[in-house]
Amino acid sequence: MKQFDPKLLVIRRQSRTDGARVRPLRQNDFGGTLGGPVTLPKLYNGRDRTFFFFSYEGLRLTQPKAATTQYVPNTTLRQTAAIPLQPILNAFPLQNGKEELVPCPQGPTSTYPCPTGVAFGSLVESGLADFIQSYSLPSRIDSTSLRGDHTFGPAASPRGPRP
Repeated sequence: MKQFDPKLLVIRRQSRTDGARVRPLRQNDFGGTLGGPVTLPKLYNGRDRTFFFFSYEGLRLTQPKAATTQYVPNTTLRQTAAIPLQPILNAFPLQNGKEELVPCPQGPTSTYPCPTGVAFGSLVESGLADFIQSYSLPSRIDSTSLRGDHTFGPAASPRGPRP
């Protein structure tokens, strides 16, 4: 290789979701290489003896994950909670799913008795609601390399004698 030899690489992959709640896969792989003789004008001409090779590759990858359901405080609980607790409850995301209903516990000795006028076993608000969200795991990789070769003579080089 007695002249510069540049190469470029670009690969892009992207999935389509058609309005689904799943975030798309995005993969961008790109980079390039450059190699050639080492020459320093008026100082050194390594045209047949000294060479360099440089490469770079970058990867940007966003992988979708399946939707997860978490329980968050519902609107009623946020509004009726004691004033000091409201900032804590409001730190959770807002519900985007259904209210979670639980059966009213039976028996007068239960820890959470039924509200007044509600029959035992009836479904009542739990104070929680569904929060459904899909998310992506982004990653970033950057890789570089630099190499130099020099031939000291016909029989002595880092790669061994040339045939």
